[in-house]
Amino acid sequence: GMNATKDETRQAVVAELKKKNILIAQELYPHVYPHCWRTGEELVFRMVDEWYINMNWRDKIIAVAKDIEWIPAFGKDREVEWLTNMRDWMISKKRFWGLALPIWVCDECKKFDVIGGRDELKARAIEGWDEFEGHTPHKPWIDKVVLKCPHCSAKMHRIEDVGNPWLDAGIVPYSTVKYNEDRDYWKQWMPADLVLECFPGQFRNWFYSLLAMSTMMEDMKPFKTLLGHALVRDENGQQMHKSTGNAIWFDDAAEQAGADTMRWLYARQDPEINLNFGYGPLREVRGGFINTLWNTYAFFANYARLENWVYPDAPTLRPMDPHRAPTPHQKMPTRIRTHRHPIRRTRHRSIRRKPLQLVRPTQPKAILENRRKRRNQSTCRIRNAL
Repeated sequence: GMNATKDETRQAVVAELKKKNILIAQELYPHVYPHCWRTGEELVFRMVDEWYINMNWRDKIIAVAKDIEWIPAFGKDREVEWLTNMRDWMISKKRFWGLALPIWVCDECKKFDVIGGRDELKARAIEGWDEFEGHTPHKPWIDKVVLKCPHCSAKMHRIEDVGNPWLDAGIVPYSTVKYNEDRDYWKQWMPADLVLECFPGQFRNWFYSLLAMSTMMEDMKPFKTLLGHALVRDENGQQMHKSTGNAIWFDDAAEQAGADTMRWLYARQDPEINLNFGYGPLREVRGGFINTLWNTYAFFANYARLENWVYPDAPTLRPMDPHRAPTPHQKMPTRIRTHRHPIRRTRHRSIRRKPLQLVRPTQPKAILENRRKRRNQSTCRIRNAL
């Protein structure tokens, strides 16, 4: 119950070693010490036993990975490099919540069995099945089931560990599309057409678990194409964290900068490169593109209405029924002179609610008529001069 990093704890350890006459030397020296990346608190190293999957069949996974289209192309090289150099796969966690690993260990001979499913578990259970039946295979219900050891006939209990979350994530192409219930239905969905996911970290996590699971289950690729992207960081290139104070919530950004501005910032970004997100980059996008696009459209709309110009192939619009959901062409009308909403001088906060719609200008018709008269008079003067 003592804090391992406190000075009084260290002195107590030294005193105990002296008491047992096993202290060789005592000295102070600087060294790197782990801290929690979220809270900054010091961590305590603990030696524990874990469960692993022997990965001596990695060549099969590599063959499956090479059969997938990776975008960008270097993704395949990164994944193959990880598969080539990885060690055995640690699958256990010292937690309560999570996937209960189906491993039962004998109380006497210490041999273990991995159970392949609910039917096998029921057939081998000698205690606790009634308490477990009707529940999901999670703690505490799954731990009620006791098996009989096939080697020494002693009792077998499930290990306390739960599974690594990536086991759950990797089996998704099978667990969510009725692999055990309807194999024909499952074949309609496998392999998936596209996986869209952030690159950093996933080569040894989700991509790896997807490939490993599918290779073991059916020796096939779980998806056809993988499009990977880099990270979103703050405008200074630092990771965004709530604890750091540099996180930007979507609602705040949409309210202050506008959803269209954010869409364009993301749409123009090379997915291979980290996106620096913040109000500075958003202002650059709004000033360099959104404002120009909007003003260009407003100029066109004013004079198109003045000339009663209609796009030649524009469909005839019907009045919109307020009680019926609008169709796509009613959401974005192309006949400018029949649209009812006026263009107005407004901030982008208002524009984002009706992005780039074709609308009627606010300028009174008399002003536009005067402009046309002045333009015609100028044309007449030029002709007379010629």
